[in-house]
Amino acid sequence: MLVLERIKKGMESIDQDLLIYGLNDVREYWVRLYQIVSFDMILPSVCFNSFNI
Repeated sequence: MLVLERIKKGMESIDQDLLIYGLNDVREYWVRLYQIVSFDMILPSVCFNSFNI
């Protein structure tokens, strides 16, 4: 649930950036979205793996 909230907030911040800079850099939109999602998915798995040793 927390991960989804962070992704949602990240997407909202990207939407704000798109409003400011316009829609001419759509690739940057997807790059930032991917960074937010991948960070939220990788970080918990790293933490869990370190505790399961």
